[in-house]
Order: sequence, then structure tokens, then C-alpha cells
Amino acid sequence: MQVRLRKKNQLTIPAAIAHSANIKTDDMLEIDCRNGEIILTPKSEKQRTVSIMSYAGIGRGVWEHTTDEIAKTIANRFD
Repeated sequence: MQVRLRKKNQLTIPAAIAHSANIKTDDMLEIDCRNGEIILTPKSEKQRTVSIMSYAGIGRGVWEHTTDEIAKTIANRFD
């Protein structure tokens, strides 16, 4: 079976392969290259590690846009 590498290095795993490997949307896969072969390994919930970078931008929109606006918001909460 062949797949095509798309823009931004994206691959689509064929449904039959995903089903037989029990891979679902948003599952994590480990990828490795050994001797010119690309190996994808599904990671179970217990094996997953979360990078601190996955939280980047999580608070966007909670505060104001500039440091002055943030300072005013904080000051107003304690007045």
C-alpha cells in the first residue's frame, strides 16, 4: 500500500491500517527512522509524555494585550 506525503510533511494513514493498529483521531504516535525505514509506533495513554510546549498559548485572550493593560487589570482586581 502506498501513501503520498502532502504539504507540511503530512501523511494519511489508510483506514484499514489505522483500524488494525487501533489508531484513532488524536492518538499519539512515536516516529523513528532506522536504516532508511520510517517506523510509526502507537503510544498508549500510560506511555505518553506531555511537553511543556504543548501548553504554549493556552492563556491567550485571558489577559489584555500589553503589559500596561495587564498591570491595570491586576491592579483593578485588588482595589
